[in-house]
Amino acid sequence: MLDKKLPLVWGRTPAFRCKNYEELFEALGEFSNPRYCSIHYEYNTQNGSFSDVYRVQFSISTDYLITPVKNKITSHSRFNCNDFFVFLVDNKVFSHDTVTNKITRDYQTILNWVQSIDTKYVEAFNKGYFETLNTPLPHEPKIKLEDLVIINDEYINQLQPRTFIKKEIPSSKQTQTSTLKPKKRVRKVDYVRKNIRDTELGLIGEFYVYQSEYNKLKEAVKKGQIESVEELLSWVSKIDDSAGYDIKSFDLENQKEIYIEVKTTASSANTPFYISENELDFSETHSNNYKLYRLYNLSKDSLENIEYFEIDGNLKEHPSLVITPKTYEVRIK
Repeated sequence: MLDKKLPLVWGRTPAFRCKNYEELFEALGEFSNPRYCSIHYEYNTQNGSFSDVYRVQFSISTDYLITPVKNKITSHSRFNCNDFFVFLVDNKVFSHDTVTNKITRDYQTILNWVQSIDTKYVEAFNKGYFETLNTPLPHEPKIKLEDLVIINDEYINQLQPRTFIKKEIPSSKQTQTSTLKPKKRVRKVDYVRKNIRDTELGLIGEFYVYQSEYNKLKEAVKKGQIESVEELLSWVSKIDDSAGYDIKSFDLENQKEIYIEVKTTASSANTPFYISENELDFSETHSNNYKLYRLYNLSKDSLENIEYFEIDGNLKEHPSLVITPKTYEVRIK
């Protein structure tokens, strides 16, 4: 267990200085969102510094940032704060990709770490992560502690088996019923609860895919096609969120290892989904073994069949996909 008494002051002048832990964890939320904050590791030979540094760069106005972060920035919406990010990388809160020297950040990994320090700082972290783009959260009702217990092994074990029904990749024309554009409705979104619900549904989707693969391989053991399930099947994302895929399994027909990424939604098959740069790159380098399962219309409390479609190979070159850079929103053509 890490020491709960984390320093409130980090780095040289101007220091990253927080008045209290709420500010510290809200700042961590701002550093953690890769949509508007990038972090690179730069060697002194590249930037003229006196030492190697972690350099932070924001792509949004500093007006949106909290005071400790604004005070640290020296110019061009960027700053160096080596000891703070060394601490986060050393404790596996952030990940340092030694090939690209980029700092990758996984929301669930960081959230779990914040919870291990003290659950009372989760709200401050989520505030920094979700509110920075000027999308304030509603003040009532406040986040309840039980909302933060997203999923655990006991809950997983209570889920009932469901049958998978494979469908064709849909066409966008299937949902185009009118050329009239609906009027936009302005409403306040609780991004924290939305992320919690999406994360929960995503994990449930992964569980059902894992369960389906387990049943498939267990039947293959009975038929003598393979020796054991344990050597061939692994729910990788429960152990390592940065692997680039969720489940490792085995293709019985082609007799080869396969890597499965699971994307789940409660909405229709044409709903866009988000994918990380790491996941895209993995699909490219493992195109012969890669599968993306898109589960849709999934309700966690239902026992109905699960509908899904499958995308094989390199997502970057798939003819049915349109991939938007930066946020990597993927929709069906």
